[in-house]
Amino acid sequence: MVAGGNMVYNAKILKQTNEFAEFKSAYDSFKLQYKALPGDFSKASQYWGATIPNGNGNFTTATGSDHGMNPNVENFLFFYHLTLSGLINKRFENVNELGVGYPELIISPGKGYAGGGIITGSAGYQQSVTATFTSALEINIGRPTAGGCCAYNNNHGTSNAETFYNIDKKVDDGDPNNGIFQSYKVWSSYNGDCLTAVDGDYLLSNKNPACVAVYVLED
Repeated sequence: MVAGGNMVYNAKILKQTNEFAEFKSAYDSFKLQYKALPGDFSKASQYWGATIPNGNGNFTTATGSDHGMNPNVENFLFFYHLTLSGLINKRFENVNELGVGYPELIISPGKGYAGGGIITGSAGYQQSVTATFTSALEINIGRPTAGGCCAYNNNHGTSNAETFYNIDKKVDDGDPNNGIFQSYKVWSSYNGDCLTAVDGDYLLSNKNPACVAVYVLED
């Protein structure tokens, strides 16, 4: 039973990392084709119709005040623009609904992720320095049904340290503070710490979902 459980777990890790890689490939193709970023594309309405929301065209995928839970915000539009471009097989709409407006995590059913590009430096996040990226996948929607600013990811992580460590090793360097995959503690975590300290290593002894993460698409 243990061996079988490990096979299922490892298969989910592989499937999740493959999905991240697919979105990275689509992101790169979108940038080449439209000379713009998905979500940030200022001419989306010219290509796909007057009702399609545009981004501001500043070549950064902006994170909204509540980190992507409102339609028409760039990090929410990220997957909608990719859908309209035809560069991904999955289809997403401009709505606030898990699995419909943004992807559900394979490793954590009932939780999701959006576009974006920031890790806020704060002891509460176990990060000392704010990191910003041109674009990233923000793996931080721990409470998809919650509303209001920041409520959806306060307290509830999207996975535990061990799972994100395994993803990190597969796609990057196993260091939560550097590289294309970075993890940090969810704000006001109900489930303890994600890292051993501020800017520390993965706290592998904590099996509870205390972590959120980013998958960097472009520095």
